[in-house]
Amino acid sequence: MKNEITIRAAKNHDARNIFAFLCEMDGRLLDRERFESNYRLCISDVNNVLLVAANQSNDAVGYIACHGKIVLRYEGILFEVQELFIEKNFRKKGIGKMLLKALAEKLAEAGYNLVEEKQDERQIKFAKAWNGN
Repeated sequence: MKNEITIRAAKNHDARNIFAFLCEMDGRLLDRERFESNYRLCISDVNNVLLVAANQSNDAVGYIACHGKIVLRYEGILFEVQELFIEKNFRKKGIGKMLLKALAEKLAEAGYNLVEEKQDERQIKFAKAWNGN
């Protein structure tokens, strides 16, 4: 199964699947218009990392969203994983680990380090010193 899955940046065409993921995760129907607007903002913001796990048809079967913000105690930008979702038929196959690994590699390339991981709260944070540029 892992061989058939690729990890890539989320694209505009992934919005439909990610919307469905979030509705399932929250157990409610989100406002699609508001979601579409916010999704476009998220994928275009350099302080956000949205990755999808795509099947052989290039359809998203899982996704991770990590958002960055300035945090004074970290003296720079802190990235936190906000959402991680895998479709039911693809769970327990290592896809979540693949998404987390790809995220860590992408942030490491940009100079961010894992600074905090709380399994009980499922919080994962990456940070690097920021000089304002």
